[in-house]
Amino acid sequence: MTESNETQRDVKRLKWHVENIDKKLDMMVRGDADVMEAIADVFRDDEMLCKVYLAVNGERTQQEIADEVGTSNATVSRKISTLSDHSLVWKKDYDDGIIYQKDELHETLRLDQKVTPDGWNDE
Repeated sequence: MTESNETQRDVKRLKWHVENIDKKLDMMVRGDADVMEAIADVFRDDEMLCKVYLAVNGERTQQEIADEVGTSNATVSRKISTLSDHSLVWKKDYDDGIIYQKDELHETLRLDQKVTPDGWNDE
């Protein structure tokens, strides 16, 4: 077997291994009530934080998010900082500036079912 074939096989094994670790981690995080409660505490009683979080889509800048939710750039900056501190949002540098992206926790914890423009959905 050539080195190239061995390398490809090793890469495939590593990729499979990482994907399985990700799936197990997702199951563990999703099943941990303390994790969900901690995230709920971040969003509870802060409608603007929820609105900013929902406006983050991997394409918008801070100013575009402010325009979308109808608040000041400074407010969005504070909310983004809170979200970043809790690893819920991260920033991506692009040629035209910085845009914001939701973390993988969004899908893992199905936050689209919990975070609404009116606040946290406890149902």
